[in-house]
Amino acid sequence: MGGAKLATGLLEAGLLDEVLLFVHPVILGGGRPLFDRVGSRVECDLVEHEALDDGVTLQRYSVRGARPAA
Repeated sequence: MGGAKLATGLLEAGLLDEVLLFVHPVILGGGRPLFDRVGSRVECDLVEHEALDDGVTLQRYSVRGARPAA
């Protein structure tokens, strides 16, 4: 189990506290969305943005309202 379904389930359960996106400057056309359809809006705050090699960027977001770790 993994990918968009796992990430969506964790978001909906409030168990995902951070999202890291690595954006590559390539146009590929159609494809799967990053997350499956989430039932409600997910509020995030940009924590970090960094330019890496070959035009790749890292964007790190904290998810508002995530459950605290036990």
